[in-house]
Amino acid sequence: MSHAVFRRLLDRVSAATGLPAEKLAGLLRPPPKPEMGDYALPCFELAKARGIPPPKLAQDLAAQLAGDALLAECFEPPAGAGPFLNFRAKPGRLSAAILDDVLKAQGRFGLGQDGAGKTIVVDFSSPNIAKPFHVGHLMSTVLGASLTRIFRALGHPVVGVNHLGDWGTQCGYQFLAWQKADPAERERRLDAEGLDYLADLYVEINAPAKRLKALENQLLEPKLAPEDRKRVEAELAAARPLADELETQARALFKKLEDGDPELKALWERFRRTTLDVLQKSYDRLGVKFDSDAGEGFYEPMLKPLVEDLKAKGVLVESEGALVIPMEEPGSQKKKMPFIVVKSDGATKYETRDLAAAIYRKKTYDFAQNLYVVDVRQGEHFSNLFKALEKCGYPWARDCHHVSYGMMKIKEGDTVLPMTTRGGRMIPLSELLDRMVAIVRGIVEQKNPELPAQQKDLVSEAVGVGAIVFWIQARRRTSDITFDWKQ
Repeated sequence: MSHAVFRRLLDRVSAATGLPAEKLAGLLRPPPKPEMGDYALPCFELAKARGIPPPKLAQDLAAQLAGDALLAECFEPPAGAGPFLNFRAKPGRLSAAILDDVLKAQGRFGLGQDGAGKTIVVDFSSPNIAKPFHVGHLMSTVLGASLTRIFRALGHPVVGVNHLGDWGTQCGYQFLAWQKADPAERERRLDAEGLDYLADLYVEINAPAKRLKALENQLLEPKLAPEDRKRVEAELAAARPLADELETQARALFKKLEDGDPELKALWERFRRTTLDVLQKSYDRLGVKFDSDAGEGFYEPMLKPLVEDLKAKGVLVESEGALVIPMEEPGSQKKKMPFIVVKSDGATKYETRDLAAAIYRKKTYDFAQNLYVVDVRQGEHFSNLFKALEKCGYPWARDCHHVSYGMMKIKEGDTVLPMTTRGGRMIPLSELLDRMVAIVRGIVEQKNPELPAQQKDLVSEAVGVGAIVFWIQARRRTSDITFDWKQ
């Protein structure tokens, strides 16, 4: 959709060059740097037809168009920059033209049908069950929701997927924590506190593993004094048995869930429903909607047939008791970690479920693109996933893409660390939303005290939540964010 200022540019440059407006529209593009202008015209093709160097043609056209009164109404005098002719719209004219078109479109500005019949699957948000929806999930949620709206506006059928982390060893840890809690106390607190209580259980059961990891990291410090190293090694040796025992128990409980244990399956469904009920409240406030909440557990029944199919295709090889898809290219001397499909104990991994999910989405939605809005730390995983799909014989693997973004971090003293539930480093999203809305409410009370209370609430909610969404979208997508209440 072109606006009046752009149409004026096409008309005047067409008159000066003799090129059709349609062709010019395909040639004009933004310059590499904003300070160079709003539009740039490459002069290579036209200069070749006239038999003169492109830089000279750019200068000649700049001089010719500088005297064009109709162009001057909307643009500063054009300038040659090597083989390019740059144009800068006059202040206010470009925005006025766009806003005029926006108003005339009556809510349909920018809509199109270029994507008709080309389905886009967007996998975003995707928090883990039985854990709070925290600020660290904001990037995926906001960016993914924006992508679904953009693609729908372009005419694409869109499937927004909330691929919940509802399967894996983490479930085993949650079950273990639940079993160790007092039966009466856990029921009372779950009813009263919901997801917050489940998060407390998870952080508590993972405390030994967190301490073990912290001690291991201390040993990696190159400047650690010999006496301190000896002390840390002793603490590590004392901490390892408990952490290892809890991990063994958690893995065993997850294996029972995989094998269909009815009691654990019922508990899993309860935790999942509790999580979804709480998540929905934040999603409603953010204006986020999904077409599917099929999490990792949804694909569990598909895994055994998938493994048998990959065996039949000769894709899987055995490695140290596990079934894997090798990642090395034929003849390559560079060793790469394989893509593990079945672990040596017979359990599956999230890699297996991601493999099944991609195949299911292609069969179900026949997507043109399958997007994963997940932070940059998972870059290697998705690279391996897409390569594994290729090795499985799926040419559509090239239509799968990782839309990465920077990590959300939080300060602990002078140290900046990734925001995680397991480590207890997280800020519930509901707390952020409530605090921002309260700040806006205070401003509304000050500046518009005469408004009815209900309208104050509506304005505060819309502006407060909108400010958070803008805070995420206004940043460079690939940059990390260190969370700061003052910001």
